[in-house]
Amino acid sequence: MKETKISNFEEFLDNKFSIKDDFKISKKSEFIDQVWDFTDEKKQRLNSVGEAKLKIKWFEYKEFIPSNLIEATKIVCYFFVKHPQVLSKRATTRKGFKANTTVQRIKYFLNFLKSLCLNQTIELIKNQKLCLISTLKELSIEELQKEAHQTNRYETEIKLILTALCNPTIQKYLSENVEWNSNDIKQMKFGNKIMDNTNDTYSDQPLDDSLFIFLSKKATEDVVTFLKLLGVKINYTSNKDFDNEPYILKYKNSFKDIFESYVNIRIKDREHSEHLGQRKTMYVNHKEFRMRFGISTRDFMNDLLRFHRAAIYIVCQFTGVRYSEAISFQRGCLKRIKESLWVIKGTITKGEDINKKEGNDEWVACPIVRDAVNVLEEIQRFTFNSFLISSTYSVYLKQKELPYSNHALNDLLQLYTEQIDTERRFTEPKYKMSTHRLRHTLARQLIKAKLGIPYISYHLKHLHSQIAHVQSYVNDVTLGYGNISKELFNNPTAINYVKKEMVYDIYHPDSPIAGKNSEDFKARREAYFQGMQAEGWEMDEIMEFLQAKGVPFADVGLGYCGGKKELISSDGTKEQPPCIGQLKCNPVRCHNALIPKSKIPHWINVYKHNKDMLKDPQFAHAKHEHQSFLDEAKLVLAYLNVSIEEL
Repeated sequence: MKETKISNFEEFLDNKFSIKDDFKISKKSEFIDQVWDFTDEKKQRLNSVGEAKLKIKWFEYKEFIPSNLIEATKIVCYFFVKHPQVLSKRATTRKGFKANTTVQRIKYFLNFLKSLCLNQTIELIKNQKLCLISTLKELSIEELQKEAHQTNRYETEIKLILTALCNPTIQKYLSENVEWNSNDIKQMKFGNKIMDNTNDTYSDQPLDDSLFIFLSKKATEDVVTFLKLLGVKINYTSNKDFDNEPYILKYKNSFKDIFESYVNIRIKDREHSEHLGQRKTMYVNHKEFRMRFGISTRDFMNDLLRFHRAAIYIVCQFTGVRYSEAISFQRGCLKRIKESLWVIKGTITKGEDINKKEGNDEWVACPIVRDAVNVLEEIQRFTFNSFLISSTYSVYLKQKELPYSNHALNDLLQLYTEQIDTERRFTEPKYKMSTHRLRHTLARQLIKAKLGIPYISYHLKHLHSQIAHVQSYVNDVTLGYGNISKELFNNPTAINYVKKEMVYDIYHPDSPIAGKNSEDFKARREAYFQGMQAEGWEMDEIMEFLQAKGVPFADVGLGYCGGKKELISSDGTKEQPPCIGQLKCNPVRCHNALIPKSKIPHWINVYKHNKDMLKDPQFAHAKHEHQSFLDEAKLVLAYLNVSIEEL
């Protein structure tokens, strides 16, 4: 198998280089092979990539695509892998694009060609078929455009391959030239960008604040509950007692004994199966378990599944990892690198050299993330799977240890949401869960936090000062968070998203507003929109204009503050606003403040908290204050069209 090299690029341009059938494509494949296999068991960075994304089975397309078109596609693929500088000015290396990236691009294009050829196929006698396109020259720009109109996805990838086919350098190696040029391809219009598939519609959108807060709270309660029941040290601390009370009452002081017995049963089942050479269950042990503890192993495992899912959510949400990074986490990945600063060790695959050493990348692990990792490692005691993000099934009978697939992990996150959402508040398609959406959610929360460090909620507050002193220590990952901060501040998309959300929250004429000066603000807002629309402005144009102008308000938690300006009453007297710096904002009584609908979850918490305090005899001395806060919360929620009877 020959290693192909272009020793002198000028020679290549002068036609002194040719592609041979025995040229090496990968360690396992040559150019002439009907399957190009890019799998490599020695490279851990490829472990997260499914086999289907590392193999091109050319023979599967022969029935639908003429051989000339397949051969031309193979040539383009060869240059992507071996000599990308021929195809892209942005390719600054001669190492080639990553195998999984190239394979996906080629498959998207082959499926595009397959659909096009099927539309150009006619029926002959005796069930025979004939494709009216057999060569590159017969593949007209009109036919390409017609197919593009019916294609909703992968426009960038398809155009990339088509542009490569009309590259003058590539055409030297094709059997014939195409009849289009790069400008023709650039002008091609693809079908509807708005997909019917709701998963695609919301896949790049962050979760609503209400769902983010709900999931974070419930998952924290579940993680803390598991460790508390097990008697394991809890890293997360809060002024609120975070635990899942029904599970605390259900197991009381018996959980540790039940868990240890369950672990032993799983170990014995594994040993028994290994001895017999097939998966078997020792039912006698399961029967004794039920008689001893009054709960079946199946029911106990169902409870463990909830804790397992909660821990995985916490790890994914509060590190912002990609799927490929999450499944690189293994037992023992939690490391203390300085004082009380902990990180999760793993491997970044995207944008990194495939030969780079594994396990050297780091993500800051705040207290609740450390607790979540501890939960998962306890469960690993009976799964015998070293991957942290993996199934609860035991690995034995010489099975290969594997992490969750991307699809399975997204399903797990969805199942957890449905399991804890007993009131069915988050059932719409826009609440569909995925690791990708969790990453976008973290990005949005970082921007909203108005901090230059990975600092979202109370979970991450513990690390604020520590990260500030060790930013240079955490290698390869900007501020320890999977390059997410780098992406945020180099790419304005996330910032614009939050700015747009804030503009709609405050300025949209249908958006409810509460606050001391809310009625006057709504009247001025309505007059402004009426005036702009009278001049011919459309609603979207007005909102874009306002977004560009910016919002002169600061987020102070319970509302938005327009600045600490003196309040002038009707008689001309002045008074200070009801706040002390930024410590005690009272937006209900302040003319400078506005409370939009995005603040509803905060005010619901104020309402519920003070309602609970009024019922607690220990806080009887503060009854007047709690009643006052409760009344203000009622007032705000009423302004925002929230019925407290439903809370």
